[in-house]
Amino acid sequence: MFAKLTPERIGDNFKRLIKESKYGTQEEFAYAAAVDVRTVRRWSQRLDSISNIAHVARVLEVDVMALLE
Repeated sequence: MFAKLTPERIGDNFKRLIKESKYGTQEEFAYAAAVDVRTVRRWSQRLDSISNIAHVARVLEVDVMALLE
């Protein structure tokens, strides 16, 4: 059975992908994504905007589905 997709689960995937990426930290990701680190911290708790999900995927150089799994 598939796990329920929630903004919180997407945020968890986001945190994991940052750690696995060339950025390694939320601060380095924030700089690369041209957003405030507070925004990244908020996204890591709850990522629910499709435009933000697409932006995050572009910066991380992953498919959007990597965030939605």
